[in-house]
Amino acid sequence: MTTPIVDFVRRYAQSGTARLHMPGHKGQSLLGCEPWDITEIRGADELYEAEGIIAQSEANATRLFGTIHTYYSTEGSSQCIRAMLCLALQGAPRTGKRPVLLAARNAHKALLYAAALLDFDIQWLWTAPEDTGALCSCPVTVQALSAALEELAGQGRTPFGVYLTSPDYLGGMQDIAALSAVCDAHGVPLLVDNAHGAYLRFLPQNCHPIAQGAAMCCDSAHKTLPVVTGGAYLHLAHDAPVQDEAAVRGALALFGSTSPSYLILQSLDACNAVLAGDYPRRLAQCCAALEGLRRSLNKAAAARQCPVPLAVAGAQQEPMKLTLDAAALGCTGTALAESLRRAQMECEYADPRYVVLMFTPENPPQDYTRLQTALEQLLAPLPESERKDALSYYEDYLDAAGPENEARAIAELGSPEEVARKILDEQSPQGVSAAPASPARKPRSRWRMVLGGGLAVLVLVCFFFQHSKATPVQPVEPASPAVDSSSVPEEASSSYLAVLADTVPLTIPADDLGESTLQIPLEKLNQELKLSLNYGSVTFVTDPSLTSDKYATFQFDNFPHSPVLRTTGGDGRTTLTFEMPENWQVAEDAPEAMLTVTIPADALTRLIISLETGDVRLAPMQLKTLNVALTNGSLRAEDLTVTRDLLVELPAGGCVIDHLSVAEYANITATRCIQLHLDGDPADYTTDARTDNVVRIGNKEYDKRYTSTGPNGILNLYAKGLIYLNVDE
Repeated sequence: MTTPIVDFVRRYAQSGTARLHMPGHKGQSLLGCEPWDITEIRGADELYEAEGIIAQSEANATRLFGTIHTYYSTEGSSQCIRAMLCLALQGAPRTGKRPVLLAARNAHKALLYAAALLDFDIQWLWTAPEDTGALCSCPVTVQALSAALEELAGQGRTPFGVYLTSPDYLGGMQDIAALSAVCDAHGVPLLVDNAHGAYLRFLPQNCHPIAQGAAMCCDSAHKTLPVVTGGAYLHLAHDAPVQDEAAVRGALALFGSTSPSYLILQSLDACNAVLAGDYPRRLAQCCAALEGLRRSLNKAAAARQCPVPLAVAGAQQEPMKLTLDAAALGCTGTALAESLRRAQMECEYADPRYVVLMFTPENPPQDYTRLQTALEQLLAPLPESERKDALSYYEDYLDAAGPENEARAIAELGSPEEVARKILDEQSPQGVSAAPASPARKPRSRWRMVLGGGLAVLVLVCFFFQHSKATPVQPVEPASPAVDSSSVPEEASSSYLAVLADTVPLTIPADDLGESTLQIPLEKLNQELKLSLNYGSVTFVTDPSLTSDKYATFQFDNFPHSPVLRTTGGDGRTTLTFEMPENWQVAEDAPEAMLTVTIPADALTRLIISLETGDVRLAPMQLKTLNVALTNGSLRAEDLTVTRDLLVELPAGGCVIDHLSVAEYANITATRCIQLHLDGDPADYTTDARTDNVVRIGNKEYDKRYTSTGPNGILNLYAKGLIYLNVDE
């Protein structure tokens, strides 16, 4: 197959022509690729008015993919997504109503940008409540799609398109053929973000979205094909809403640079020759090798009685991704990724549960061998009790560190296997220096106890000096060391313990009820705070008299033990923990334990609270992110503004927020009632409120569900009890 773009640039680079045009490097090598980097000079064609070598190259790609027309993008699938939606809008019938797109909720953010730029509404297709999985997944059934289309039809609205992501980031694939049939029956074009699936056309059984009925789709060639980063395709089928070439190129130009990269164009052009050669054979070999690796890993995991298969498999899983379920190894996905990184393997993606590894025919055989060896080592037999102990420790420790510092925490701990081995070593005779444990109780790792894995009840993580390297926490003895009074500010009286920047581990003195007050300079919080408590309620009080150069105050009342402050040293991270006696239980007549946090209203941008038993009350606050998870408790807040994400999980409680403003996204799940007084009309939010009871909006009631579409942010609400929005009692 010809490569007209590559051939032209090669001839130009060898011609000796004086480059009196862009780009500024003039073909002089700094990286080595500069001689091949040109601009739209005479003979080089123009991407958005292609009539020469670019048009010829796109014609080659069109034949390879079997489309009506395939267009190049040098700005990834993001450019193609916006152009695709623009074209779908152009081809939609004019009804006089605001245009609406029906889209699966795991859509790439490029869709949201397109909605803002093109001014259309989005009706979300949500994951079914009974389905479990990661945020990246949103399987859509034929029944769910049909119901959503019929619901919109009942409102007198026809979407200008149905938008799906397939494959998703974890490798899950939608049933495009079945879903496209539903779209055809309703006269709605199916648009597919196929960014991760360009190779699907070249499998023995072609399962590319265009071949399965999609009207338009985008492929990120650079993700799975041998193409430079940024190379992508926009594919049109015979039933695409707009077929006119000038209109398509105009839509691409609307969202693209006027200086498209010729390095990327050459890469797309050269890829055509690869695809026309032995690529399908090598692709089949790669898929077969990965399937063999999946079976081998899952067989080894089953032999070791892992709770779930290690490698995700199934008919709806794409063949070129190897998605690992870290739960099989008793660790988090990010911990598993770090273990692989130590073995010189870098993953594509990791979240709290999954690790995604992307293979192509270009991976050498040793990559498979190295991965299998590393995973089999992690699967080496360990006593189940120690595997659970390691997992428990990891969960506690990483929860304390927070998502933004998880990698650093993992680096301190080592791999899950190393943690388990350390626990075993500590429990061995040569590793135990303390007195023997009682025969009635299993010996516990002294190392684990010191770090507080299973005993940490309250964890406060403060972050600053982000560039610094963490230093492991040192053990402390249960004694109260002397504090240099000369280093304590005047503001700190005898009833307070002031926490300075470089303090050594301290035990805070307290009386029999565990009452003590802790002051921490606000700069140590660095606008972020995470609390984890297994007993006791938390109240936030905002004090307008406090300024940024003052302290945040933590008042502990009726706790059975004193908080222990530890600083890790050079990184400036401060950790506040409760070390509870083993098998400690709350007495029935014990007074309620209460933590009161007093801060300025603008002291935090990110707040994460996790409680086992207890309620949370928040004073007026403005945050970027708020995450509240209460196993057995309720949330009440006043004058709450969240500019980014609000996430609330209340499996045994309710939620009351007197005044709430959400700029982007809120997800609230509660067993009891949800009562929100929103700033603005609830209809101005994009809302999906579901309940087993009634949704009440002002003086109107809706049976079990209320939905709306508006510009003020996304509200996803679920409660078994009533849901009240802007109801005045």
